Amino acid sequence: MLQFDRRELYTSLKARIRYLHAFLDFGEDDVTTLRNSQKYLKEMIPDLVDEIYLKLLRYDITARVFSTHDSRDENEPEEWLRKGDPQFNNRKMFLRWYFIRLISNAGDMAYWEYLDKVGLLHIKQGKQQGVFVDYILLGSCLGFIQGSVTEKLMRHPKLDMETKIAAMKTFNKIIWIQNDLLARYHVQEPELVSKENGMVTEVPLNLIKEQPPRRNNEDSHMRPSRCPFGGVSQKLSCSETIA
Repeated sequence: MLQFDRRELYTSLKARIRYLHAFLDFGEDDVTTLRNSQKYLKEMIPDLVDEIYLKLLRYDITARVFSTHDSRDENEPEEWLRKGDPQFNNRKMFLRWYFIRLISNAGDMAYWEYLDKVGLLHIKQGKQQGVFVDYILLGSCLGFIQGSVTEKLMRHPKLDMETKIAAMKTFNKIIWIQNDLLARYHVQEPELVSKENGMVTEVPLNLIKEQPPRRNNEDSHMRPSRCPFGGVSQKLSCSETIA
């Protein structure tokens, strides 16, 4: 029986990654599969990025974040990001960088540190101020990405079925690990237990510490524009491998 320290799962990224790899059976075969599939996955990135941004702009709750930089801010933006705006192509470029990094060397600990920084960036923490995005919006976006890549792999005319299955299994494992590295900053070890409607509800303390911000209409135009992936694409210096 494999043993893991529960506390370490919350305090050590390396221990958390080690557990996720063990439970999801992510190993050297997956690293090799990702490397062998990189060419085909890279071909999908332009269309995938277009699909994601068109999807995000279809819903006010996701489109608003591009203007407010905080999904808790429910004020009406003075300007909504639209396809064809100068910022639109710029944001797409950052997302393309993210996907290129996502299909790179998954055998390097720096790879998983990068995915963890993506989670940190989306709660306005770390060296880059980033944005705040509610977990439900992040998780649903990953679900959309997973479905789109699965369809593109299954329809690829040059890949045999065995290769498609192997690529899908590996990519899905990576997406679920990214999902966990987003969730870890939203769904933490319970700090508060409340009873509501006869049910026990665990409420992470970080969700009640900060109230949703409110902006005055007159100063909303002064907010600087930021890309959700700004700074994340910078190459990490750590090259430590996972023991």
